[in-house]
Amino acid sequence: MSGSPYNYTIAQNSLFRTRDVLGEFVAAARAAGIRAGVYYLLNQNTFLRTDNGKVGTIGAGKAGTVSVTQQEYESIVLTHLEEIWGGYGKPCAAQHGSANVVVG
Repeated sequence: MSGSPYNYTIAQNSLFRTRDVLGEFVAAARAAGIRAGVYYLLNQNTFLRTDNGKVGTIGAGKAGTVSVTQQEYESIVLTHLEEIWGGYGKPCAAQHGSANVVVG
């Protein structure tokens, strides 16, 4: 997510910068004949100080957190979901509320 305040990702680790870890996981699951499951918690993100979908409600002043606006948070969430749903195959199941996603 270039230009995003969200930099709390596995891609920040030098061991994984050139790898698509989720893509590898999905490919391995498919090769084994099973569907891959992904859990994405929509309503809480301690790194972005978000609880119950509202920014700035937890972690104020806590080291390692980032302050974002509500609009930025919603954009980050949508970008993540678009990447998961759009980049790894059509979801065959999703649970509203927390975004349990199974890609086929």
